[in-house]
Amino acid sequence: MALTTFGNKQSYEAYFIAFDFFKVVPSGDTITSAEVVVLNPEGVDVTTILTDSVKLNISGLQVDVFIQNGESPKTYKTTCRIVTDKTEKYEMDASITVIDI
Repeated sequence: MALTTFGNKQSYEAYFIAFDFFKVVPSGDTITSAEVVVLNPEGVDVTTILTDSVKLNISGLQVDVFIQNGESPKTYKTTCRIVTDKTEKYEMDASITVIDI
């Protein structure tokens, strides 16, 4: 699957981004669990710094992830992994660039 780009954010900003699995999860299947991992450009796991796991939300075939913080100028790889009620597993990757203007 191609890498999605969520665009630029400033380090102060904090908001939700959405991973939409509508096109990959078969009809009638639902998401039962989701996890998110964020890596900095050096490959270090910074998930607890850039996300708020309490605000992770599954709605239908969409996973909403609350992103926050980050160092400028850096691009982070964000991976969302899901499991469906039929035990199928899917993964989507996205990049988020933090750049303070």
